[in-house]
Amino acid sequence: GNLRAVEDRLGRGAQRDFGLAVADVATDEAVHRDRPLHVGLRLRDGRELGGHAGIGKRGVLSRFDEISADVTFLHDIGSAHKSYVITPSIGYQTLLGRRTFALARVSADFVGKGFARTYYDVPAGTTLPAYATSGGGLESVGASVLATHALGRDPRKGLSLFALGGYSRITGQFARSPVVSVAGSADQFRLIGGVGYTF
Repeated sequence: GNLRAVEDRLGRGAQRDFGLAVADVATDEAVHRDRPLHVGLRLRDGRELGGHAGIGKRGVLSRFDEISADVTFLHDIGSAHKSYVITPSIGYQTLLGRRTFALARVSADFVGKGFARTYYDVPAGTTLPAYATSGGGLESVGASVLATHALGRDPRKGLSLFALGGYSRITGQFARSPVVSVAGSADQFRLIGGVGYTF
């Protein structure tokens, strides 16, 4: 059970960063179009349902850049933890030349009591010391950097290469859980690369 919690925590962070990469590789035209306010619904893995909202302002340092603020809310609709994760973030994106796009983002995860119990509590009688969280709160903070380079003449469609680096730090009572302090690490690093195609 405890090892599964560690694997789930690492997998969730990787999925979040990979989701960022896929979304921004597929739609890096965010620097090509206005988006003063955007909202939407989200379903992840058929187990979490939620929504996101954000606002962006173009032309901060140049006419090809944008600064944005977003918040995502996900709630477990299955039986995993029956709780929620709220992720606010601030990002800056810009074109570096005609075919290269870069984005930097900082974010935080706030989780509910059910999430904290499921992934960080340790019952007595296991190989790890017993531990109980005192509710939800700020679980982690992190930063990520994404870069894409279009291989064709039109940067808004066709093949592109992308690379994503991410770092997150588990905080407070969550970092003190033996799931992290003994079986895992409060510091998480991720590096993802690949090829994307935009229609």
